[in-house]
Amino acid sequence: MVKNEQAREGQNTKYDSAFIEKNAIKINEIKNVEELNRLCEEIEKLAKSDKTTFTQIRNIYSRVRKVKELKDLVALRPVLAYVGARNNIKDLTGLLDRIIKAANKSEHLDSFKKFMEMLVCYKRVHKGQEAS
Repeated sequence: MVKNEQAREGQNTKYDSAFIEKNAIKINEIKNVEELNRLCEEIEKLAKSDKTTFTQIRNIYSRVRKVKELKDLVALRPVLAYVGARNNIKDLTGLLDRIIKAANKSEHLDSFKKFMEMLVCYKRVHKGQEAS
């Protein structure tokens, strides 16, 4: 039975980036528990499959946590581009950039911070596991 569970966990590890992009800045607005659970599952798949290290994600999250206004979040876009190119983690930083571009309300900032916190938590859970 353990083998079956491991096989199921190994299946479908590709995350739905469109779903994450659409909902990452709307976490506070999600009323449907099933949709929130799906978002959690997609973020976990992202954390599990992305080659970004825990430390790299934690460093990005530290910068995001310091942001107080939406315009400051938008100002992080060039930093993300630089970090992505320097560390060869353009998949994640590209996704974050697209999410930030979609943010246009102050409520989106809080949701984005929650999204990043969830990503850090799931990355920590899967730290040391090889990306698929």
